[in-house]
Amino acid sequence: MRYFVQVWTLSCPVSIIVHKCQEPEAHALIAWDNAFGCIKDPTNCLTERIPFEVPLKVSWESLVEMLSAKFEQATGKGLEAFQIEALKNKLFPEAQHGHSPSDDTETSALNEVSFDRFSKSARTVGCRFSFWEWFYASMKLIEKHALREWRSGAIYGFISRRDAEVMLQGSSPGVFIVRFASSSLGSMSITFVNRGECVIYLLLNCYEVIGLI
Repeated sequence: MRYFVQVWTLSCPVSIIVHKCQEPEAHALIAWDNAFGCIKDPTNCLTERIPFEVPLKVSWESLVEMLSAKFEQATGKGLEAFQIEALKNKLFPEAQHGHSPSDDTETSALNEVSFDRFSKSARTVGCRFSFWEWFYASMKLIEKHALREWRSGAIYGFISRRDAEVMLQGSSPGVFIVRFASSSLGSMSITFVNRGECVIYLLLNCYEVIGLI
């Protein structure tokens, strides 16, 4: 006697690309789907996925949990509180400089992230790339060239130029901070105190980072 059992399951997300330049966008789609894909019972993570249903917006708290997990998976070290704050300011530039939400609607807007804002929109004037492209390029730079320095904390990474300046105030000449350049993909910026106690900036592309390390 033969028994026939029909078995099916959902595959992991798949994104087909035709050129390597599309890789960041493909990874954005996969990361968003993996992290936020809808399930029939949200209280039970083992319940069945609902095919092709993914929210268009998620909370900032949910997103940063995914980002930290991605960074830890790639580099062996997740994100610290000051780096998370820097990422939020990058994604929500309107929340910087002491801006306070005027009502509940604006508060909600500063705590929800759409997929378009996350992966497609350039949120700063003159920026040629999205938040995800910048984050992904920074992650790949560490993964390929600077794992030891990242894990040891020698690279601050996600910290704004302004915050780096504040941290260096009153420091001795030669003290420096290594952070991800905000105006260039896959690059680092060294912010250091010169002999005249002036803060100087040095932009390094990926090849210069390799030579430095």
